Amino acid sequence: IPQTLKDSLSLREHVFVNEQRAVPLQHHIDRDDARSCHWVLYSNSTPIGTIRLAPPPQYPHPEPGARFEAPGPKTDLHDGVESFVKLGRLCLLKEYRGNRLADLLIQEALGWARKEENREVVGGEGKDGREWKGLVCVHARIEAMKTWARNGFVLDKGMGTWFEAGIPHVGMFYRL
Repeated sequence: IPQTLKDSLSLREHVFVNEQRAVPLQHHIDRDDARSCHWVLYSNSTPIGTIRLAPPPQYPHPEPGARFEAPGPKTDLHDGVESFVKLGRLCLLKEYRGNRLADLLIQEALGWARKEENREVVGGEGKDGREWKGLVCVHARIEAMKTWARNGFVLDKGMGTWFEAGIPHVGMFYRL
């Protein structure tokens, strides 16, 4: 297992499972981790923040009010068909929050996805046969919406609000 992935998983467990008690340990690692790109922000050699980019294909959007991921219909900003990448698992150690370091992680992941040489890894023509055309989705926790909006993401009102691991989320999109 690459050290970056180990550091990312360790940070996520520390923040989401132990500190915030937001996610049960069994939901901390999911089916996207092995196929995703992970970034870790370090202070000296200490991991302090992380973000994940999951390439297509994505599992369907949750239904508004749902408590599980169910097949999703067309929304205000997504036709229900177009291939997209998904950013998520964004977190920072508590003492590093409030300094817009999350913006640095978001912009680094978007910048990497934007580069032509990474298109095949990010999307190219996905396993589902659909070409990725630069659409990026995030399932944002309600309290993190401002961070994502500051980085250009737009709320998809058609997705409504739903719960992932008991936490209210909304869908937001960005086009590279």
